[in-house]
Amino acid sequence: MDRLRAKSWDTHDGAPPESIYLPNHLADVVVCSHAIVDATGAFQLNAFGIESKRLLPRFRKLVSLAAACHDLGKANSQFQKLVSEARPNIARRQAVRHEWVSWYILQATGLDEWIKSHLDEATREIDWHILLWSITGHHPAFGREIPSSSPNDSTDELELMLGHKDFELAIGLLAKQLDATNCPVRLASVSVSAESDIYGRIRTSLADAAIHWNDLEHDQESVGILAAVKNTLVAADVAGSALPTSSLGTASHSQWQRLIRDSLSAAPKTDELTQLIEDRLTIGGVKHSLRDFQSAVASNASEVTLVKAGCGSGKTLAAYHWARDRCPGKRLYICYPTTGTATEGFRDYLFDKTEHQPKSGAELFHGRSEIDSRIILETSGEDSDNEFVALDRIRSLKAWSVPIVSCTVDTVLGIINNQRRAIYSWPAICNAAFVFDEIHSYDASMFGALLAFLKKLHGVPVLLMTASLPAERLKKLKNSVKHRHGGLAEIPGPPDLEALKRYRHWKEPNRSITDIVSDELKSNGKVLWVSNTVARTINAYRSCSQLAPGDTVYHSRFRYIDRVRRHQSVIAKFGEQGVSAIAWTSQVAEMSLDLSATLLVTDLAPIPALIQRLGRLNRRAKSKLDPIMPFIVIEPVNAEGKPTPRPYTTQQLDEARIWLGKLPAEINQQDLVTIWESMGTTAKEDISIVSTWIDGGYDRIVKELREASPGVTVIRRDDVENVRNGVYSIAEVVIPMNPRLGMNLDQWPKFQGVPIVTDEQLQYSEILGGEWI
Repeated sequence: MDRLRAKSWDTHDGAPPESIYLPNHLADVVVCSHAIVDATGAFQLNAFGIESKRLLPRFRKLVSLAAACHDLGKANSQFQKLVSEARPNIARRQAVRHEWVSWYILQATGLDEWIKSHLDEATREIDWHILLWSITGHHPAFGREIPSSSPNDSTDELELMLGHKDFELAIGLLAKQLDATNCPVRLASVSVSAESDIYGRIRTSLADAAIHWNDLEHDQESVGILAAVKNTLVAADVAGSALPTSSLGTASHSQWQRLIRDSLSAAPKTDELTQLIEDRLTIGGVKHSLRDFQSAVASNASEVTLVKAGCGSGKTLAAYHWARDRCPGKRLYICYPTTGTATEGFRDYLFDKTEHQPKSGAELFHGRSEIDSRIILETSGEDSDNEFVALDRIRSLKAWSVPIVSCTVDTVLGIINNQRRAIYSWPAICNAAFVFDEIHSYDASMFGALLAFLKKLHGVPVLLMTASLPAERLKKLKNSVKHRHGGLAEIPGPPDLEALKRYRHWKEPNRSITDIVSDELKSNGKVLWVSNTVARTINAYRSCSQLAPGDTVYHSRFRYIDRVRRHQSVIAKFGEQGVSAIAWTSQVAEMSLDLSATLLVTDLAPIPALIQRLGRLNRRAKSKLDPIMPFIVIEPVNAEGKPTPRPYTTQQLDEARIWLGKLPAEINQQDLVTIWESMGTTAKEDISIVSTWIDGGYDRIVKELREASPGVTVIRRDDVENVRNGVYSIAEVVIPMNPRLGMNLDQWPKFQGVPIVTDEQLQYSEILGGEWI
């Protein structure tokens, strides 16, 4: 074999570039790792509360060594056979993954003693294990933990091609990172057994790794360095793999380094944030001032600040003011709980509707942001013509050059659980300020990840925002930041708006709800009807569909492209002055709809959900002259007419009934929260504050950020053809559904892994979405 490959290459694409060969790829990754550390090394250590000046050389050396060593294990016969095929058989499995072959080579050939001899004597053993654990964890994936106890279905024997000239070049690169003239270890190719040699060593080493981690996990400095080296290696590997295949492939390494350093220095300028704020404060040509409450968010902030204020109080504008005054020079992440809220936040604050382009270099990041940009924001999706365009085309690294990011919370908190997209963004995340909005909506798993983020990364500024927060969660939040300077700063909402009477509970109306809704619409009112399930949402629409056009049914069981358009339709109709409107929605109304209703009809739901739903009623009220608006609460029943708490618990609904009974005749936002907090609910949550990234040590377990919910994503047969013909992408037309009892999806035909449904199985309309037949 003339050359050792690090990547596969389809010969139909022409002659393979030098970057696919092992020594070249390792050199590319080393270059990218140097650039990342140059730009962000101090910020990475500071994020963990580590004094960077003293420890930066140690961190830099470990990153360089990890970059030079991480793929040495690709010099084995099984891997080379796989990547040398014209069209690699992805289904074929190797006996051992290459990162564990790298781990084995470093320890079984004498390279370990040579490398250790060039490490600082005081931290030699710790740093050696940091190096090994970083290498074995540089391909995190769900279900990929410590290797299984035996090889995969493959030939047991593999040749380690240590005598190959390309391997010699790779060791020469390693020597350079050690500041050594050459490697004193004489290496020769050798055949080994995956089972007895490699897995045998893995099995005996696990106990040793656990012992070392037990000694290390209380050393804050080393734990932080390990976590940072892990993620920097992954980011450098992605950059070192992607940049050569982009239009920068012909650029020099020095140009790569400049591009990476320049990208990672991106941050919003003070005057840009000032302009964003002034844009929102200018209404009808008249420039207004920030409210006292909004100014206080910045002036009274601590390292971690909690803003607890009702819907429509101006929290988001206060967040931009906080970023401008408290976090100069830092990238800004505005993190929302859903794709819908992230897109709306981007459109409202960061998108120039006249120019049809983002303001201040901002970007929208979530799994479907490209679709939202094309449909909602009406952008063409074409790249701008500037020096960063090549890097921007690399999706996983796009955030590196973006000064303001509007995103789903997964983009940031996914890092706590080793999710790859968040890991790729680590070099950008480490020197950023973070705003987490609607934190009351986080499930227990996501809230635990937030607490871990605050506790572990105690060198980054964070602003938390919500309308309400259970007392037990507030207690856990305070405990997680008590070690930080100033603890938790709590800022209440504006007193005038919090105390403004907005709502009245219309109990047991003596007319049918349909008649009440009809009268409200005849008076050009805006009716929001929120149900707890999609089935009840559809039934609510059918009960009075004759009262209004049916293009405002809004829930999760639409094709994504239809859901986006439905969102637009609802917002547009509620925004029209002097015209009636009604929307029948599921829980999606609780966060992603920025609208103001004159009548709210809602199923009984948990208290936090009801507070959010009420935030869409009389939302624009600003003074005592504005009328008080009614809301009606319906006891939810199932298809048989029997009471049902689904998807909540009986206890949650019982507490909501008590809370509703305690509300005064005329209600303000302050009443909603203070009465809830006074109840002292007994519900307890199992919230884990463990980070598999930071607390995982030698392991690299990947976990979901959100609690799993029963669901299945399907695609209609007609849409399969649309995707094949390029009319839509698969993300635009898949439909999330609840699986039926006894449904065996394994037997269904699939397209790109998604079960295909027929019209006989699923009834779909752009008005009502999907319904099982």
